[in-house]
Amino acid sequence: MDAKTYLGYLHDDATALGTAAARAPAAAVAPCPGWVAADLVAHTGQLYQWVDAIVGAGGERVTRRTLPPGPPADPEGIDRLVEWQRQTLQQMLSRLGEADPDQPAWNFGASGDHRVGFWCRRMANETAVHRWDAQSAATPGTVGPIAPELAVDGIDEYFAEFLPPKLEPGGVDGIGGSLHLHATDVTGEWWLDLTGGAVEPRREHAKADAAVRATASDLLLWLWNRVPATPDRFEVFGRRDTINGWVTITI
Repeated sequence: MDAKTYLGYLHDDATALGTAAARAPAAAVAPCPGWVAADLVAHTGQLYQWVDAIVGAGGERVTRRTLPPGPPADPEGIDRLVEWQRQTLQQMLSRLGEADPDQPAWNFGASGDHRVGFWCRRMANETAVHRWDAQSAATPGTVGPIAPELAVDGIDEYFAEFLPPKLEPGGVDGIGGSLHLHATDVTGEWWLDLTGGAVEPRREHAKADAAVRATASDLLLWLWNRVPATPDRFEVFGRRDTINGWVTITI
């Protein structure tokens, strides 16, 4: 997926996140204990400020302590908060859109890909999941799935950038063997070994100790512990301990 496509998804999901939160800013966000919908707006706006500064730093690390003032302090001012978030979004989108995706940019990913393109991808995927969080909390009747193309990319990103540190060096208690994920609505299959050490997922159909079939959106949401693998949305085969134990992975 190219940078322009990532930024298009990012814009749309960030806008939808703010719209949802504005309708019920005090709604509790179950996947983020202690947070309400308004906190998602503040969180994403602060991320956009940070990424804008990172990309502008040309490869140097930027700490959040050096950022400009954050969101409006008035907890009741949801409209002002959403407007502030959208301003930070537009500033970051302009920075990312003008940058060469291959130019240096510090990041925290496990793959070591320190380029601007990392942040186009990361912000699109992070915002998509938090948009789902906001809609689930504030407007549950209007929750849309993550776009299949973006969800497949998000699964690739999760395995490349976030899962490896959790499985090194000794793995995670209660999770072992091999796992196969199969998207049912778009081309996408993954096989990986969860026993510890280097994580090298293979994009292929292969027998595994545990297998999960669902839409790409639901697979990504399951990986991020947003939804459980319930029979109404998932087909699960093999080792249930691996599937049930996934909730122990928190990032």
